[in-house]
Amino acid sequence: MRRNVRAWGNGSCVAWVVSGSAARDEKRAGGADNNADHYLPAPLIAFCAQLMRLKTLKCQISHEHNLFFFRSSASTGTVPIRSWPLPECASLEGRLSEWKSSMPAVRFQRDGEARKDTLLKYLGSLPSLSAITSCFRVNLRQARNANSILSYAVREEPNEFYIGMSDSKALELLCCGDILQEEWNFTLPLREWVSVCVAIDFEDRYIKFLFGGEIIQHTFKVPGNPILEVRGGGLLVFGQDQDSYGGGYINIQSLCATLADVRIYDYVLNDDELVAFSDCSSDPASASSPIVSFSDIKRDFEAMNVEIGQVLSDDYCNPQRSDVLIFPEFRSFKEAKHLCQISGGELMVPRSMEETWKLFSKTVSYLNFCNSGSMTSFWLGVKGNVTTQSWEHYVTGSELNFTNFVQQKAPIEEPNICVGFAGNNNTNANQHGGWYSVSCKLRRCPICLLDEVVLLKARGLCKDSLFDRQYFLTNDNGLITFTGVYYSMITRHLPSNNTDGLDYGFWLLRRLDKPSVRAKFRLDSPSHYPLGRHLWIVEDDVCGNSTVSIIITACKEQQFSCSDGTCVELRQRCDMELDCPDDSDEMGCEFLTLAPSYNSDNPPPRQDITKPVQVEIHIDIYAIRKIDVANFQFTCEIEVTMEWFDSRLRFRHLNNATELNSLTGLEQQPWRPKLEFLGDRNTASDVQERWTTLSVRRYTMPLDDNDEEEFESKSWLLTLFSPWENIHAP
Repeated sequence: MRRNVRAWGNGSCVAWVVSGSAARDEKRAGGADNNADHYLPAPLIAFCAQLMRLKTLKCQISHEHNLFFFRSSASTGTVPIRSWPLPECASLEGRLSEWKSSMPAVRFQRDGEARKDTLLKYLGSLPSLSAITSCFRVNLRQARNANSILSYAVREEPNEFYIGMSDSKALELLCCGDILQEEWNFTLPLREWVSVCVAIDFEDRYIKFLFGGEIIQHTFKVPGNPILEVRGGGLLVFGQDQDSYGGGYINIQSLCATLADVRIYDYVLNDDELVAFSDCSSDPASASSPIVSFSDIKRDFEAMNVEIGQVLSDDYCNPQRSDVLIFPEFRSFKEAKHLCQISGGELMVPRSMEETWKLFSKTVSYLNFCNSGSMTSFWLGVKGNVTTQSWEHYVTGSELNFTNFVQQKAPIEEPNICVGFAGNNNTNANQHGGWYSVSCKLRRCPICLLDEVVLLKARGLCKDSLFDRQYFLTNDNGLITFTGVYYSMITRHLPSNNTDGLDYGFWLLRRLDKPSVRAKFRLDSPSHYPLGRHLWIVEDDVCGNSTVSIIITACKEQQFSCSDGTCVELRQRCDMELDCPDDSDEMGCEFLTLAPSYNSDNPPPRQDITKPVQVEIHIDIYAIRKIDVANFQFTCEIEVTMEWFDSRLRFRHLNNATELNSLTGLEQQPWRPKLEFLGDRNTASDVQERWTTLSVRRYTMPLDDNDEEEFESKSWLLTLFSPWENIHAP
């Protein structure tokens, strides 16, 4: 008999809270549905949308209980989705309280394609407004030339009221037929929730702007001091820019983002109200009703090729910049930590039970990809220290304050010093999210934690290439996708069933708005990713090359990208030490790069056309070996140093120490002055050259990094050449 059981929900989703022996009765494995729609971001309960309607929750269970989710359907009956043990009832109440505070949200252009037919149209009508406040929360997925958030047009004027992000990456306001134009240098970040408000009092002529909790207020003047207002009776759309009333949409002036908590008021909110909106301390129900909001979005708006859903207040009020990426291929622990590293993150280590269950809510949807057939299918960033008998973070070596091992405490012994995560729900409920010590040579799926927004750079593209030069890593139906900042995407394409066993598919780089512009390379293994250096076959890009070597790297400024994607310090480039795992930091270390048009017979361009090329000559006389008075001859040993600038030359990898910047005979040789040693009345001299060196001396800071080149390097244009010649001249 079930005791102390409570149930909520309707439709296809039911949640049970069970205590004591009843929890054991309900533990059933299998039957899990891996549809990602049922495993939304934390809190885990959020996938059961019906609970958002729960008005009250009273719980009298004080001891340990379990929360169970079931799905009902005509074909399968009631199927357990998964269980969640909760330490106390208050946790459930708190999470359901968070859940109930979720807001309607609209996702524009989820697939990343820039389109002119994705918009949300307001079905009502705005009155004429002598004051207005527009607030919203936005999470920008990809940028466009112009990111149009809100566009209100009347028949006489398309830019009656417009808010967006301009191509200069500043937030832009246009109002009243372009009479009022404002820009704020607050760039909308990608993949982060930002709260924004714009408030205008047309009578008192002032504007308030709220961005990320900061308020800016200033007055404005308009030539001629006309009466200003937002005229009523127009058309309000979100996600497109109206260049004409109800039309004139352009795909590069669209929106690729999630928009939530939109509010438009017919008055100016005061500072306290603006701050309360920003930090989520205001209760929308207690505030004055806005004239436009998403409160009944399906009734008040027409959605055109956009998705309407819900977003938790915790997502936008307490945004976390970290992201969890699960790579759905098996790897050894060594391979897994390398993949996380070159992706800009590290293997994840849950720090609490809450983080453990948040992680489990993500991994359960990977049963089809990451099913090792054993208890664990995923790697955690934990290693055992046999000497101290402690479990440590694999990067920092610090002992963990939290672990979740299911097995009884056992001694840490080789080879089981790595930790696998029980992330599938095909095990008993008490094993879900459990940790197990396993051999590091086993193959599991990596779980990578990116604790900041990581932008991967694509190096090697020509300056005018149509492909994006920066990418995010995202999950797309269980597979990893490289999503460009603007219009590009890199996706994996699996081989067809009728191909041989050596065909692992290919990665495709394409412009979403220009399908013919593409590039691809074939995988040489099932776990091959386009991180690091690869040769791509290119079609229809403006660069004109059919093959391009591209490096996709997470390395930051002052770091060098090895061919395998590893990052080392840029100062370690060409320092005669092998630092990259593949030794690529010591490849291509020639100092001098001569342009094809360079002619070593021609002297450098003159800095002053009225003067010859400037060559400084310094002579050191070391010894006079012989004086022959009768024949008017003497023999001496001298050293001649010449220095000059050649602005046609470009150098790389220069050291501060000039003696380390010697040009060998292997490099192409630049122009150099020719010396003659003449006696009295221009008589010839016999010269025996002992040795000659040609070196480069640094006088300037390096040029800015050029991402048209595959590898990062420090380059110089104006550098002084210094050859030394030791001459024995009789």
